[in-house]
Amino acid sequence: MAAGSWCVSEKGMNTEGMPLWKGTLDIPPKIGDDTKKMKRGVSTRSRWEIIQDILDVIVTTENRAKKTRIMKMAYLDWKNFQRHFGFLIDSGFIVEIDDPSEGTVYGLTRRGKELRSKLKDLELVVSV
Repeated sequence: MAAGSWCVSEKGMNTEGMPLWKGTLDIPPKIGDDTKKMKRGVSTRSRWEIIQDILDVIVTTENRAKKTRIMKMAYLDWKNFQRHFGFLIDSGFIVEIDDPSEGTVYGLTRRGKELRSKLKDLELVVSV
């Protein structure tokens, strides 16, 4: 069985009725963390943390990523993805690239790379 593949075993279910799995799953590196621990429990990510996560996904995919991959790796639902991704496109931080072999992919512009760098610097200052 190839790495990254999975299947249900021949027996199918264990004694608790749960499927039995063989093989391994390749899990992409986690980019976004949808929960931040705070004094009063759990809160969601800020707008800028979500934007940074979107930019990080594009960088980790060699500056060429499809919308679905960005959305999944940044741990966003469709509604939040559309809102933040639309802002990044409209503001000129992300550009649409038409690739005949891959279809439509998205990459960072120079401004997008600068924004990502500034958000990383800000993260270092704020986390101290």
